[in-house]
Amino acid sequence: MASARDYLGIQLAGEEARVVAVRVSSGGAHVLGSARLSRAEASQSRSFRRLGARPLGSATALPLDQAAIRNLTLPPTTPENLDRIIHLQAEQVLPLAAEDLCLGYHILGMNDQSRLEVLLVAARQGFVQDALGQASPPGAPPAATVDPVCVFNALVYDGEFGKEEEIAVALLEPGRAELLLVHQGRLTAARPLAIALPKAFGTGDSPSLDLLAGEIRLSLAGGSQQTGGRIAQLLLCGAAAPSVAEALAQHLDLPVRLWAPRGLLAAGLSLPEATAFVPAYGAALQAGGRGPMTINLTPAGLAAARTQARTRQAAFSWVTLAVSLVLALLMVVGASVLAREREVRQLQAETRRWRAAGSITRVSESAAKSYGNALNAARQATLAPLSPSKMLAILNQELPQGVWLVELTYHRRTGARLRGYALERSGPQAALVALLQRNLFAEVTLNYFKEETYEDTPVWAFEFTCRTPDVEGLQR
Repeated sequence: MASARDYLGIQLAGEEARVVAVRVSSGGAHVLGSARLSRAEASQSRSFRRLGARPLGSATALPLDQAAIRNLTLPPTTPENLDRIIHLQAEQVLPLAAEDLCLGYHILGMNDQSRLEVLLVAARQGFVQDALGQASPPGAPPAATVDPVCVFNALVYDGEFGKEEEIAVALLEPGRAELLLVHQGRLTAARPLAIALPKAFGTGDSPSLDLLAGEIRLSLAGGSQQTGGRIAQLLLCGAAAPSVAEALAQHLDLPVRLWAPRGLLAAGLSLPEATAFVPAYGAALQAGGRGPMTINLTPAGLAAARTQARTRQAAFSWVTLAVSLVLALLMVVGASVLAREREVRQLQAETRRWRAAGSITRVSESAAKSYGNALNAARQATLAPLSPSKMLAILNQELPQGVWLVELTYHRRTGARLRGYALERSGPQAALVALLQRNLFAEVTLNYFKEETYEDTPVWAFEFTCRTPDVEGLQR
């Protein structure tokens, strides 16, 4: 157990804080204990000692009614650009200024259209700071996340459901309710339900149940339309779930049952008790690095500053490399032009000697033609048909979507060799056609293409040899 580490998960629910302590080792994570603390107790670090843990870190789950979750679909990009793009997207989809936001995101993966899917979570910076100030657990300062992400972590970690199952989970708490949808092992949607649940349900609460069932039914229909699947079952968790599970099942036309992770049940909690600690359990898994999805709400200004620093460093390295490449190309081109000009001067000097000796009349017709061809070739050689920087700009503009270059070797006389990647098998052929249609080269040859993996993304690597139009050499 030398490698075991303790972590806390905290859920802020109304006037209390629910806490779960887990011990993480190479064999997995198991629950050490759980507790309900008042807000006053949660603000004191010693109140957490009753759980018998020495936590290294913690995570606090915040209610979704003070946060927002969005699914973004972005073009493939580098990790350096991803932070910047997400912050720009957040300003467009959320009605808040960037300086007022705390942001967190998780990369879901590539979809069928080779687009990057990202789950974005945002909350007001003031709300996050106030919420974190309500609990003072020992160890490092807690990370801020949201209830649906924690419920998803608890659902996936215990492995009770297959990835192909379409599942909905309703988190029911006194005074609020949230619904999350899981499609093919991904958290695809989460939203608060527009209904205030009573503090305790009784036999006379059928109007509230009717409203709750209607909200759930509409949300499930929208989720099924979005994903094209059908929800297999509805799981209920939260402190208010045990009192409504049986009655809610009669209002909906799909299986409905109480649910709690096996990790909580193995700690000795009954099913009705364990349902109240599901978000706290998922937060503890995230703090211990065992959650499949990690969200840490960070002030957007701080995240943007980090992104800008990384971008400046990367940009400086690329600029240095580009300048070195341009200088090298200019030196090669300059040497070629000087050599051609030297040959022209030699021919002109020879011609003057022929005139001075009176032998110009004896120059054969073939010699005159050779001399004319040499001068024409020299003129063409001294005029660069295309500068390297212009070629790079044109190539980047002409490449089709989903195709990019990683290496370009250019020679002014013989042409270029291009190496790059495409997201689709047809990408290299489409790039070849685009280059030929632009008439940049006399000939474009596809040397090879093969399937590889680039930054965890399946791509097709390819190489072109591009020959520039021939210029006839000087004839001796």
